[in-house]
Amino acid sequence: MFSSGTGEPTGPPTLEVETVDDADTVDLDVRTAKPANAGGRRRRKQALVVVGVALLSAVAGVGIGSQLKSPAERAADREPPTASRVTVPVERRSLEASTPLTGSVDFNQPIQIRLGGPVGASAGSAQVITIAPVLDAAVNEGDVITEVSGRPVFVFQGALPVYRPFEPGDTGPDVTQLEEALFRLGVHPGPADGTYDDVTEAAIDQLYFNKNYASEGPSEEQRTSLRDKDKAIVEAEQKLAEARDALAKGGTTVTPSERLQLQQTIDRAAEGVAEAEAEAKRNNDAAAAKIVTDTGLRDAAKSARDAAATIYTQASVAGAINPTTEVEYTAIELAGYQADLAEKEAALLTAQQALNESITAKDTAAAAGTKAIKTARDELAFAQLSQTDKLKPADTTSLRDAVTAAQAVVDQARLDKAAIEAESGTKFPAGEMIFVPTLPSTITSVNPDAIPGATVPTAELATLSSTETRITARVSRGDAALLKSGMPVNITVREAGIETTGIIESVGAPQTENNEDGSDFGGGGSGSGAARLQVVVVPDDSSLFQDIIGASARLLIPVASTDGEVLAVPEAALFTGPGRTTRVEVERVAATDDDPGSTEVIEVKVGLAAEGLVEITPLDGTLSEGDRVVVGGGGADPAAAEDESTDETDATP
Repeated sequence: MFSSGTGEPTGPPTLEVETVDDADTVDLDVRTAKPANAGGRRRRKQALVVVGVALLSAVAGVGIGSQLKSPAERAADREPPTASRVTVPVERRSLEASTPLTGSVDFNQPIQIRLGGPVGASAGSAQVITIAPVLDAAVNEGDVITEVSGRPVFVFQGALPVYRPFEPGDTGPDVTQLEEALFRLGVHPGPADGTYDDVTEAAIDQLYFNKNYASEGPSEEQRTSLRDKDKAIVEAEQKLAEARDALAKGGTTVTPSERLQLQQTIDRAAEGVAEAEAEAKRNNDAAAAKIVTDTGLRDAAKSARDAAATIYTQASVAGAINPTTEVEYTAIELAGYQADLAEKEAALLTAQQALNESITAKDTAAAAGTKAIKTARDELAFAQLSQTDKLKPADTTSLRDAVTAAQAVVDQARLDKAAIEAESGTKFPAGEMIFVPTLPSTITSVNPDAIPGATVPTAELATLSSTETRITARVSRGDAALLKSGMPVNITVREAGIETTGIIESVGAPQTENNEDGSDFGGGGSGSGAARLQVVVVPDDSSLFQDIIGASARLLIPVASTDGEVLAVPEAALFTGPGRTTRVEVERVAATDDDPGSTEVIEVKVGLAAEGLVEITPLDGTLSEGDRVVVGGGGADPAAAEDESTDETDATP
């Protein structure tokens, strides 16, 4: 007999077999023969074999039975488990939407430098570099950046590229640009009127002299023409003298000494005419210059008067606040502003009177000059008439005609020479000047072919860049509509460990590496546009980027933000209800193992979306910070809930 731990019989023993799937047990009765003598041992062995076979059959049956399932049971096994409700809390926070861009660090406005033409003719036909540009050299306005065939190449600040040489008489905005540059350099080209005149010419001569160079004068062809005109004048004057001598002698009875005296009187009278004309011109020019000066003083006084009037008018408005004291203007302050305005009015009146006097003086000078010239010419005419009367030629018509003709030849020869002189003054060759938009700058690269003794390369001589840095990026036209100049930018260069800020300088069509029109400063070139727009960002601290030119920078530009803290939920919490309304499902009672809990669908107004969250405002029901909204699984079917509460058929879950 089997027994328990107490030694008492327990009945027939059982064998527990655990199935593979459901851990059920099968009890098998195992009945054994009582102990017997040696003759019963065979029967006991047979019984044990029978029990073993039965045991194996039972185990196999249980195993097979556990693997056999009905179709309904298999379908039930394939059903998904009941989903739990996934919720997140409603947050109250500020949202900020940003536009990310990737840009490249470079120097501000890098400019490729090419010569705009040949250097002066005095250098000869060879265009050979005699002094090369120096890498990393600082470049200021008026500096000589390189030397070609012994001629300097000046750098000036200006937006217009060089496209022609300058000669006396030239006009245009590029002449104005040159005059403004010369004025900044202190060589005084006169008013920036866009005309290359004698004063401009003198200023250029002074610029070259200050840099120990000689300005470019007349060409050899012009010098030859000048020599020819001088010779023609001498010959014409000689013939005029002969004609006058013949006229003096023709048919008169005067002595040679009398004739000489008459001629000397005429000559002195002629010199008097020339002197009167020269004096009149000097006086007119001085009076005109005085008008320019007094006009400037009058304009300055007017600007000062207008500024004082503006201040007094603004302060006189009832309730106006003094920005300095942050209280209303006092009577004393208003009186002070009124007195200042009166003083400025008086100064303007004085300046206007001075200008009026200058204008009157110019008219007076012009009238006096005209009168003096007329007087001198009358004296000349009188001397000539006296000579004619005293000589009394029998018939001097032909002699007088000869003098007149000879005089005309002399006058024309002098005019021809004056015209050549006007054209053959100081020239400014196109190859000896370069205009760039920003100075001072630095030479950041030099063409390896630009070395002393080498011919000027057709490619750029060097690259000129501002020492300031910038970051340029490209942006789609849609995103560009969100960006404006002056917007703050967060800048990150991970490789350099830089995290800083800056502002947007410009958003627009991509700039070429040279001019906006695609041409190089100082030479020619071409550029092309792009479908995307260029964003230029200026760092707050430019020095951080001077050693990482060409590095990639991450830009993050805030483009919109909420007005303070708002209710915000993840985008996944929103769904569309009837009438295209936007809704969220709010958990009111949390689910448990025994209770599915409850939720409420609330219609909301959607605001700014940023950082994976969306600003919402409840339009019905209540919604507070900390309430939990459903973002997946386990909740009520919002679409189904809406279908039960409305007859609308256009609800979109």
